Amino acid sequence: MADYFITRNVFPQADTRGIFPDMKSPIQSPTARKLRHLLVAGLAILMISGCRTQEIVVRTPEEIAFARLAVVEMMEVTTKAAADNFQQNGTWNGSFAELVPPQAAEILPSMETIPGIRRLMDNYLTGMNRAIASIAKDIPQYLKDEVFPDLEIADPFRLIEGQSDAVTRYFATTVSGDLEKWIGSRLTGEQGAQAVLAWNTMVRTYNTYAKSQNLLHAGDPDLEWELLDADPIRTVLVSMLRALLSVMTSQEALVRTMAPAYDNPLITIYAGR
Repeated sequence: MADYFITRNVFPQADTRGIFPDMKSPIQSPTARKLRHLLVAGLAILMISGCRTQEIVVRTPEEIAFARLAVVEMMEVTTKAAADNFQQNGTWNGSFAELVPPQAAEILPSMETIPGIRRLMDNYLTGMNRAIASIAKDIPQYLKDEVFPDLEIADPFRLIEGQSDAVTRYFATTVSGDLEKWIGSRLTGEQGAQAVLAWNTMVRTYNTYAKSQNLLHAGDPDLEWELLDADPIRTVLVSMLRALLSVMTSQEALVRTMAPAYDNPLITIYAGR
């Protein structure tokens, strides 16, 4: 009993039986201190994020209208640069692969075999390159008069504040379809008439020679010539649009970089975006 009172008096944390409960050290372990700091930091972050409200930028109708004009201005600047690229020295320098459809690849090995076929091919390439340059010269005015006035741009600031080619990508998905139809009508119309005539003359010459060879070697499938039936218009269209968008992409990136140096507020709006 005396031992019990001694135990209680000296060690008051002992229970009635003189048995010590689990005692906690007043000095926290490193792990406990780390957990406590993490808990405090987490609570602080939650409190800060809870008090912070998401910033919402509200644009006035005037600002949105101005931004739409800025997007159109960028398209006008870049399409003008792209159109000029087609007119170096008064003509384009489209290659065989850019102007001749893949189905006509068999013409290449026959150019030294068929009399006059190389000259006819050169006539076509020269005529089509000139037609492309002539058509490209009219592209900016066509877009300005027929396309851009009716163009609806739902979120112009998304394009202005987007990547370096945001406006060009919008042009490709929204405008290029109308432009393709317009270019096609020009290629099959007066501006492309000479080139189309040169192509048809070349195809007719090739097929006439091929038919004569097939008659000469009738019954021998190894010597049979395949007749050519290919229209170059689709190939030319794709090549023109690809070249146009390529120049527009690089030009837009350049204009955005140089925007602070412009005097035009429709361009300086792109500065720092």
